[in-house]
Amino acid sequence: METLIKLGMLAVGTIGAAKLILELMLGKRGRMREEYRFTREFLQELKADPQMHPLAREQGYKAIAGDASMSADEIEYLISLTNPDKVMKNYVLGRKYLEHLPDAGALQVNFKLKYRQTIARKCRLAGFFLFYLGITILVFSPLILSSSLQLSPNNGVMLFIALFITLWPYAYLSLRETVRIRCAEKLVANQERHTGKLLTAERPNSHRRGSSTE
Repeated sequence: METLIKLGMLAVGTIGAAKLILELMLGKRGRMREEYRFTREFLQELKADPQMHPLAREQGYKAIAGDASMSADEIEYLISLTNPDKVMKNYVLGRKYLEHLPDAGALQVNFKLKYRQTIARKCRLAGFFLFYLGITILVFSPLILSSSLQLSPNNGVMLFIALFITLWPYAYLSLRETVRIRCAEKLVANQERHTGKLLTAERPNSHRRGSSTE
């Protein structure tokens, strides 16, 4: 009975750890008002000045995304979708599995070729999660099964600490990859455009990539 209770506590702890890792990956935005003000002002300036210098345009979009590695074209497309803040988070997290195809038409984000088959993603999800679960059980086993392993309380704690330090980073990396794949799947499956007019500017010598309305 005691072992079952400990296993239940481990399951709850595992779920809590998953939520904590997701929050750490997404980050807490403590300056939402400032971000809103900057985004609004930049997009208004872009609309008023279609000939904005490419460097200013690029840096403005990167400031909105908070990711200097993303291109202005990627960001412009992402903020044209419904729930752009959520879309941006999913793209940043799932970018390892995604690619931006500006010439693909209305839906410009897709999985990279080797991840496009559902079975390929499902196998990775299952593998990462089982690896995470296995390491978690192994790390906490000195605490859960201390009596079965004939460990004293002190030895059980010391073994737990040693296993946690050496193995838990791998569990974190595995769970992080499951989060990345899930975010990528959500983005690819929900690329919906705003119903209203987009507050973006026509770039010189280029045509719009798509209508802002359905």
